Amino acid sequence: MTIGSNSYGQAKTAARWELAAVLVLPLLWVTIFLHSGLPNLADGQIHLFRAVEWDYLWRNGVMLPTWAPNLAFGYGYPLFNFAPPLPYVAIDAWHLLGLSFTDATKLLSISILYLSCLGTYFFARRTLGFAPSLLAAAAQIYTPFVFRQHLLYGGNYPQLLGMALFPWGLWALQRVLAGERRSAPVWLAVIVAAGLLSHLFQGLLLVALLIFYIIVWQIRHLFSRQTIHAIGCLLLGVGLAAYFLLPVFIERTWTWGQSAYYLQKSPIALRFLSLEDLWAWPARLDQSAANPWVPFSLGPILLALAGLGLLVLPWQRQRIGFIKQSLFCVLVLSGIVFLMLPESEILWKTFSFLSLAQFPWRLFGLAILAAAYLAGAGAQALVDWMAKIGARASLQAGMLIALLSLIIASVAPLAYPTAPFADFGNPTIADHLRLELSGLVIGGTNLGEYTPQWAEKQPTDSPLVPEMLADREPERLDRSSLPPQTEVTPISYSPLAFRYQLLLPEAQPVRFFLFYFPGWTARIDDVPAPVYPEQASGLLLVDVPSGEHRLEIAYRLP
Repeated sequence: MTIGSNSYGQAKTAARWELAAVLVLPLLWVTIFLHSGLPNLADGQIHLFRAVEWDYLWRNGVMLPTWAPNLAFGYGYPLFNFAPPLPYVAIDAWHLLGLSFTDATKLLSISILYLSCLGTYFFARRTLGFAPSLLAAAAQIYTPFVFRQHLLYGGNYPQLLGMALFPWGLWALQRVLAGERRSAPVWLAVIVAAGLLSHLFQGLLLVALLIFYIIVWQIRHLFSRQTIHAIGCLLLGVGLAAYFLLPVFIERTWTWGQSAYYLQKSPIALRFLSLEDLWAWPARLDQSAANPWVPFSLGPILLALAGLGLLVLPWQRQRIGFIKQSLFCVLVLSGIVFLMLPESEILWKTFSFLSLAQFPWRLFGLAILAAAYLAGAGAQALVDWMAKIGARASLQAGMLIALLSLIIASVAPLAYPTAPFADFGNPTIADHLRLELSGLVIGGTNLGEYTPQWAEKQPTDSPLVPEMLADREPERLDRSSLPPQTEVTPISYSPLAFRYQLLLPEAQPVRFFLFYFPGWTARIDDVPAPVYPEQASGLLLVDVPSGEHRLEIAYRLP
């Protein structure tokens, strides 16, 4: 008993030291983010302002927002019908605890890096040693693509959060297939749901990745109890996110966001990468350029180590788990690289739903994870070789430290962005409206793809702008469309419900400065009344009879 207890205690202590070493890896990123403000990224600013709108709704009692009433120049926008909520829940929760929106968004970025690093380590650790798994974790967060997205050009934090959950999904799936612990199925279901509630495209990629892993890992036991159990966990995870997923696929047809629109605004043929991009060596940024070139690169160091891991596979036949894991990563890496190259254009055109990705490089997260594991496998091969020739442990440690240093040093030139950090502090609804007036975004999106289909044009202004710029709630009833003799008395107002007492000399449509969208309802004297869109503008109309009436307009989930 004593010996067993000592062994268990030593293993537990070793695991703690290993975890501590993994937690140290992202500290370079933390030092980069010590600057005041956020990296000056277009998408980062967009997601920060989305969190401001989410906070506005939360503070007004809307706990599960879908309609965003202040976006699109105050006409409202179905943004949160389609933008998964988890990133904004995290930002606003930290904001409510006292952080500024800027710092809360920065904390999300750092948390994503830690999630990605830890997840990769735990995924690799099941089949690799401690040091190779540590190297794989470092390779996951110190690649040119990660610097590009977190520091230089990206800032799509929901997408990055979705990518960070890839290794965690594989880690949980490994445990389920191995029949470990009762908590493993819960973890798998929760991670799948979290992926789908972080970024829709990346969440769907996660589900596809896990299904492919089951096929590769269980190729001889596809109908076994473990396989059925794992698939059940995946379905449970999808079910947990179904409240969001089902409306997305139904309600998207009520917006401009169709495949043809995406292909028109973001032609896939112009978005493919080249092989030169994928292995390009990061160069020092041109500080005189407003937008210095940064390749979508895996980096030559990562690819060299991954290639070494691939070369040693034929000599690892006795390590079945290692072989299966490596084969899975080889297949993922080769398939994803192909899909990011021009040669795959026929597939993108054949399967039109892929156009929702807009950019083939949205698959890059899968490529990095697969390459990072293979890099760890390459490091494992070096460790095994050095042990075989009798090299001292200190030499083995020195070799791994050198490789870690090389991985980090290879991306060091990208750690100095040309644009200074921007401190947005605690922006307001009016600040987001100013961003829309600049023409850079509409409705919290670059393309305005969630504009309701009944609007023939996307707005560039509205009569609500003066009041909103003054941080006052605007009057959304269009009084100018009513006869002069009409009497209007507001009764109550909330973000998603307006009540008025009207005295109309004659029956007529009453117009509101808000986009019509399924979910808006009307009641006249507590009796439901139909609402419909105005031709061309897409604004909401409701027919009100003559006389005195109480009119209520409210948004409810369709």
